[in-house]
Amino acid sequence: MDSYPFPLKNTPADEVEIESKRRGKSIYQNYELLGRILERHEETIQKRWLKKDRKQRIEVLLTAWPFYDLWRQVGTDPEVKVKQHSSILWPYINKESLGKPTPFLLLVNSRGRHPPPLFLDTDAQYFNKVALTEMVVERPYPTEDMKLILRGVSEDDYGTVKKFPEAAPEVWLHLSNKDYDWPTSTIYGKEWPMWQYSTAAGMVILEIQERLMDFLVKCCYRILHEIEPNSLFSDTYPVQPEPTLPSTTQTEGLQTSLLEITFEAPYRVPTRLNFANLEKLFAARAAAAEDHVWAMREDPNYFAEQISDMYDHVQLIGDTREHKSKWGAAIGQALANAYTMIEVFTEAHRITKRLCELQEKYASVINPTENLPDEYNDLFRPYYEGGCVSAEA
Repeated sequence: MDSYPFPLKNTPADEVEIESKRRGKSIYQNYELLGRILERHEETIQKRWLKKDRKQRIEVLLTAWPFYDLWRQVGTDPEVKVKQHSSILWPYINKESLGKPTPFLLLVNSRGRHPPPLFLDTDAQYFNKVALTEMVVERPYPTEDMKLILRGVSEDDYGTVKKFPEAAPEVWLHLSNKDYDWPTSTIYGKEWPMWQYSTAAGMVILEIQERLMDFLVKCCYRILHEIEPNSLFSDTYPVQPEPTLPSTTQTEGLQTSLLEITFEAPYRVPTRLNFANLEKLFAARAAAAEDHVWAMREDPNYFAEQISDMYDHVQLIGDTREHKSKWGAAIGQALANAYTMIEVFTEAHRITKRLCELQEKYASVINPTENLPDEYNDLFRPYYEGGCVSAEA
């Protein structure tokens, strides 16, 4: 396509940057506005939202994003997806999810109280889905070898278009902003260039953030409809402490289901190496593995279904693992897999729980330029390497 994500096909870098910085400015303006609204009115927004029924919540959402219904009608036809790409870029904005009590409150809190760059990796995943539908402009285009700068820059430079500086690989050990005019981060006492996005990916990310921030601001205005916009920030409504987010069954207890964790993820602040959340995840997986074994033991129909599925798999790959009968191979493999999953996730939960304790124990002494304490490092390294192997597998 020549016209998505923005007419990149024949557009020079300076014109692309005009549009990208316009979007960046719009994003930050709405981020600051949303933040000011939440400082004074988040508790009121929470109370009013929770009092509304599903129909009333959807009415607010439709007011803020009137072509809402079109998103959910998008099928699998790539040509339709090109025309109605909202279902790809904002799949978490839908009636079924946001009609529930808490997702909107999680979303408005996360996006309004945390800066846009924190969500870059979250939003970038939707560009990858767009690319799979062959919606993205194909090479060549004028800015194909340039980057759209979104990490490590001020809000005024959010969306700058630059070409990655050319230098010998060993130079990067001593890279600095002064020398190369490129955002860097310090790792192990060295300056490294921060990874940035292609212009195509960057424009999609900016589109996602711009429309989402506008949507959230409009929703808040609608919820606070009886207050004149000019009065929202008056002394009548002083700045308040950040309220506690409403508790739900999705956020309580170690037995949180995988479905619930996955459901809430797009609405929450992205976390990095949060062992507490991983502990919940592995506890849920271990519990699910145990339920699977008990179900096979106690429910003959469920057992037969699992063996039948494994038999189809054995037939497909032709692996009988020295069993004379394919049915024997299927039974053996189904049982081995079931008990292996219990062992794997129970052990992962045990290690993660210990890492959570060590993370808290060493929180005040961990320095990114130094090695981890031996006790922490000895447990974390095999855990990390095992996770990478599993992910690659």
